[in-house]
Amino acid sequence: MTNMEASEPRSWVLAATVYSGMALILATEWVTQLGFAHGFLYIPLIVLAFYAGGGRFLALVTALAVAAIWVGLLLSPPAPEGFSMDYVLANRLGATAAVLAVFFVFYYHQSVFAQERRGLECLRDERARYEQIADVMPIQVWTAGPDGELDYVGAQFARFSGASKEDFLSAWRDCLHPDDRDPTLEQWGRAVATGELYLREVRLRRADGEYIWHLAQAIPVKSAYGVVQRWLGSAIEITALRQLREEARALDLRLQDTVESITDAFFTVDREYGLTYANLKARSLLGLPGGPEEARSIWGKGRFSPSDPFGVQFRRAMRRGGAVTFQAHFEPRGVCLDVRIYPFPDGLTVYLLDVTEERKQQQDLKLLRAAISRINDIVLITEAEPIEYPGPRIIFANEAFERRTGYTLDEAIGNTPRMLQGPGTQPAELRRIRRALEQWRPVRAELLNYTKSGEELWLELDIVPLADETGWFTHWVSVERDVTAKRGLERELMNAQRMEATGRLTGGLAHDFNNLLTVILGNVDRLAEHVPQGSQPARLLRVIEQAAERGRNLTQSLLAFARRQTLMPERLDFQDLLEEMRPILEASLGQQSRLVILTPNESILPVHMDRSQLESALLNLAFNAADAMPEGGVLEIGMRNADGDAAVGELDADAGDGDFLVVTVRDTGTGMYPDELDRIFEPFFSGKATGQGSGLGLSMVFGFLQQSGGSIQVNSEPGSGTTFTLLLPASSEPADLIVEPVPDVLDKGWGQVILIVEDHPEILELVTGILREAGFQTCEAEDADTAIEILRSDAQLDLLLCDVVLPGCLSGTDVVAQACEVRPGLPIVMASGYTGDEPMVGNPSGSSAPVLRKPYRKAQLLTAIHQALHKRV
Repeated sequence: MTNMEASEPRSWVLAATVYSGMALILATEWVTQLGFAHGFLYIPLIVLAFYAGGGRFLALVTALAVAAIWVGLLLSPPAPEGFSMDYVLANRLGATAAVLAVFFVFYYHQSVFAQERRGLECLRDERARYEQIADVMPIQVWTAGPDGELDYVGAQFARFSGASKEDFLSAWRDCLHPDDRDPTLEQWGRAVATGELYLREVRLRRADGEYIWHLAQAIPVKSAYGVVQRWLGSAIEITALRQLREEARALDLRLQDTVESITDAFFTVDREYGLTYANLKARSLLGLPGGPEEARSIWGKGRFSPSDPFGVQFRRAMRRGGAVTFQAHFEPRGVCLDVRIYPFPDGLTVYLLDVTEERKQQQDLKLLRAAISRINDIVLITEAEPIEYPGPRIIFANEAFERRTGYTLDEAIGNTPRMLQGPGTQPAELRRIRRALEQWRPVRAELLNYTKSGEELWLELDIVPLADETGWFTHWVSVERDVTAKRGLERELMNAQRMEATGRLTGGLAHDFNNLLTVILGNVDRLAEHVPQGSQPARLLRVIEQAAERGRNLTQSLLAFARRQTLMPERLDFQDLLEEMRPILEASLGQQSRLVILTPNESILPVHMDRSQLESALLNLAFNAADAMPEGGVLEIGMRNADGDAAVGELDADAGDGDFLVVTVRDTGTGMYPDELDRIFEPFFSGKATGQGSGLGLSMVFGFLQQSGGSIQVNSEPGSGTTFTLLLPASSEPADLIVEPVPDVLDKGWGQVILIVEDHPEILELVTGILREAGFQTCEAEDADTAIEILRSDAQLDLLLCDVVLPGCLSGTDVVAQACEVRPGLPIVMASGYTGDEPMVGNPSGSSAPVLRKPYRKAQLLTAIHQALHKRV
């Protein structure tokens, strides 16, 4: 509040009292003569107005009092006679002066009081602001009087201790750690006594009871005369700082221990080349018995010389102020040192590493690298990790890697061995290799990789881990041998073994089926003779007959693949046969495709093969070509002679000796994928849609050619058509004739005795019944031993009907041999479903006896017997 400001009265009671008093004094003026003025009576009212509020109220009361003094002059009765008017006026003026004097005294006093009050309020406001600042500061703030007793603490102290400010002020000594209390109070007492700065690290108890380190400090506030008036103090938590200090101290000790214990020599020199520090290794290398203080200079006997390579490089680094690295031979110790010099403002820091052994190893490594680069096997060295994708990086590859993969060393270094992997790389083998690598175990594997051009590359891998002298694995070494050719041979062998096993299985099945079909067809023929034509039983027999015929065709295909069918080879002109087949071949291709038969420029060799089977093979190839060209195309058939073993070997290394006719059957169809090519000749395998093929056509072609002494090969790529290459054996020798069916109407027998050798009971019963109905007599044997006994007996025999395959050690060929020996000229007819382990071409016994193919019909059986008997006659 300024001097000119007014204030309202503090109490209406005081104000009413003042106004009432003034009215009373003014009223007395009515009854008092002028000689008796009452102006001085207003002074107590002015004093009361001051205490009632002062300011404007005081001024108002004073003004009213002055006015009342002079109004009273007008209201008062006249003065006594003889009383001077001057005295009246003087009295009024004196009262006015007294009232104004009292007003100014109190008004001045009020101004001074207001100023002091405002000063105190400012001080309180400032103190409140400082206390607020202190309360939000992250440090504890406190003050103390000149005697050292605390009179204020900030809110941080209160929150830290968990007590109120007042409680903390009264018991702050109890918050000191017991071990710190006496030294702390003693030092604080000295600071209070001397007025010096106070600084100490002390532990204070937190609200949870834990003691926390603080840095406590206080500065004295002194008067102009140097007397301490107050102490201003603070306390900062330094637990983290002390922890960092301890860690720094421990780190410094560890650093010193590390520098002392490292295997590299380490020392520092000043700008005068005086040693300022040398670790244990450096002292040993330089021949220093103690610390650097015992040999101030690096120059001297057993150390360095300013003119040797070390001295030259030291001075160069000092002069240029740049790092220097070099290797040199240290003559006093006879070792090679790798030296690294790092200048700093006060001198040089020098690292010395003994690389004598490393230099020797580098020479050995150089020799080893030269040897590895010359070997034919691929050698790769990779980092040890990461095992996960992308894998360890290649750091070395020899020249064989370039030669075999097509990648340059620049392309390999920094890459990973995964660069050689492709779509066909075996995931299971990769997982096995990975498991071994994760366990740091050596591993051997065969892995399909790919060259830069995409060619398949089979590698036999030997991968071993390399460890350093500490036993820590740092690298992998992989020696990789190219086994692509070996894998190809193994695949061919496996295919051949699979085909052989499949052939044995299908041959055995076909033999059993042929026996069953023989029984079915034979009994159909016998029943047909007793059933009226056109009747329901006759129609049912026809259905059975058709089903059995289809079964016979199926077993013939299986026997053809298994190379167990009975062939009837003859001399054939292949070119004439092809021309005869042109119409049926063109019909099999359809109207959208055309057949092209290439006319050779040379005379074609005749072939020695079964005509019907060869025609069937060509027809099967045509059917396959038609299926591969659904939108039309060209089937091209060419032929040429392959004279001599060398020419044949180029086409098929497994082909037998002699000359061959090479036939190529090429279509422009869709082609085949590699996985189809591997299985194309397997029975029942077909690349066609379900229901569009039996999968026996090409397997029959394969088996027929193999049994005939030839072979077949196939080359195909998707979208590029397919080429079959057939090797047909050439020969000028005619083949033995095999019995073919004759008309069903045959002459009856006249009681001739026929020895039937058959191990299958149903077939034996069937044949016996047919022959007896035809007028023959029969004698039966179920095995070779029984048949030979009968042949050697005196029994009348007019013909021998013998199955080729019989149980026991002896076969049908052994029975025939015995018959030729003991009964020369005895007519013989043989029957066979297949011959066993060897292909049947002609009569397996070597005789001219006809051979019945199972399943045979009644007419075929009787025809063969009549021909044999008539031939004898």
